[in-house]
Amino acid sequence: MKLWDTETGQCLSRFSNGKIPYVVRFHPDDDKQNIFLAGMSDKKIVQVSFSTVVALDMNDNRPNPSTT
Repeated sequence: MKLWDTETGQCLSRFSNGKIPYVVRFHPDDDKQNIFLAGMSDKKIVQVSFSTVVALDMNDNRPNPSTT
């Protein structure tokens, strides 16, 4: 996944867990716009802040210990 600045056309950050993202949603609060969720091709939800990436298991919503 790439985070783009739509005004300048610059790529601000890249995030990868090796899976294909199907949907991405940013946090609705203005002070938390550095956090987003992505629904991935492996049926997991990935929560990304610009400093961390955490995978959540769709079945039990617990952090997956094998993620970085």
